[in-house]
Amino acid sequence: MTFTHGIPATILRGVYHSPNADGLSTLYEHVVVVDERLEGHPNLRPVRDNAPAVIAIHTGRDYYAVRPLAAPEPGRTSYMESGAFVVCGGGSLYEKEWKMLFRTPSHLPVPLHDRSDSWAHYNATFG
Repeated sequence: MTFTHGIPATILRGVYHSPNADGLSTLYEHVVVVDERLEGHPNLRPVRDNAPAVIAIHTGRDYYAVRPLAAPEPGRTSYMESGAFVVCGGGSLYEKEWKMLFRTPSHLPVPLHDRSDSWAHYNATFG
C-alpha cells in the first residue's frame, strides 16, 4: 500500500539517543505517521521530502511504536529503538486518530525504532 498522508509528528531526542548515521532521527526533525486505518480521515498531512513516512507498529500487548516505512537495507538487522521518540505535531487536532493508533493521548511520546545495524556489528556488540 502506498501512503501519501498521515499525522504530523515531531522527533524528540534525549541523552541516550543512539541511531545510525542514516537513521531518521539523525536526518530529520519531523515525520508523518501513516497507517491504513487513517485512510479517509480529515486533516491529514502529506508525506514530504523533509518529513518522511513512519508506520505505526504494535509489537506487544501494550507496546506501540513507529518505524520507517522502508525496510532496512539487505544485510542489516530489523529496526530497533534508537532512544528517539515521536510526539503528535498537531495536538488535539489528531487526538482521536493518535489514540486509535497508539492507545495513548497525543501529547505522550511513542518510541521511534529507526536504528538498524549490520549483522557483524550487532553480533560483535550483543552476540
